[in-house]
Amino acid sequence: DPRTNVDDQGKDLGFTAWHMVARCIAEEDSEPVVADIIAVADCIENAEAVAVKAVAESPDAPGRPSNGWLEVQLPICDRITAKHAAEVLGQSEEVDLSAEATLRVAWTTPPDS
Repeated sequence: DPRTNVDDQGKDLGFTAWHMVARCIAEEDSEPVVADIIAVADCIENAEAVAVKAVAESPDAPGRPSNGWLEVQLPICDRITAKHAAEVLGQSEEVDLSAEATLRVAWTTPPDS
């Protein structure tokens, strides 16, 4: 169920860190731009919503149209530990998992196909 966040034994995990990759398309035939996102959410459904909102509101998104992205795809959406999130973010302490948040949006360009 995408609205729950439980481990393999069914234990509720509450808020966890998530690593996502977003492919953002501005126009029909345009090349996508890619964002690497670290966020906190209480389920995959909310993690995906956080990611979509983050790329929509990111002020440094390359090629972002003023009327928003035509399409946002999330081919990667993985739950990660707070310790791993801190390592990715270059922090010495674990990230705060007390509430939904976007911790990082890093824009890249996709490799040539």
